[in-house]
Amino acid sequence: MPVGRPKKFDEEEILEQAMCLFWEEGYHQVSIRDIEKATKTKSQSLYNHFGDKERLFIGAVEHYIASRLTGLITLAGQQSEPQAAITLILEHFRGSAKKKTLSGCFLANAIIDMGSNKTVKSLFDQGFGLLTETLAERLKEIPGFSKELAETRAATITNSIIGLAVSSRSQPSSAHVDQVFSGIMELTRP
Repeated sequence: MPVGRPKKFDEEEILEQAMCLFWEEGYHQVSIRDIEKATKTKSQSLYNHFGDKERLFIGAVEHYIASRLTGLITLAGQQSEPQAAITLILEHFRGSAKKKTLSGCFLANAIIDMGSNKTVKSLFDQGFGLLTETLAERLKEIPGFSKELAETRAATITNSIIGLAVSSRSQPSSAHVDQVFSGIMELTRP
């Protein structure tokens, strides 16, 4: 009797599906059994590859930074006008805050769920540090922004984005998100 080929283990697909599950439900609400069901991967394969749920979560956070956040920053870097690049980034987070599923930012959710984990804290700092640096570089291109003002505003914008992402867990009204967004946009003017 012929034996079928074993299903190929697709780490990126598993990380994407696990990320969405953690994003939607939170670290503490998701079990390995939930991940097994969502990914159609046996729990033993998950344990063999990732070690445990915490390591899988960290892999999902790394995946988010590499695929979503870095992708957004790359796209913004392709904009020739600095204001267009900044608006693209901010519109992304505005839209995400209005979504009913996968709302806000997985990286912000991760620090809420697992902020005591040193690796998650380091990834949070790395991801939002990259965002802050990108915003500061683009703000410096706008006439009237000194290096110091650009860096201060970039840090303030990033922290506002984090706040908006966290508050999106409570499903704020579209009007509230737009109001916060307007305030953030004011920070992009010297």
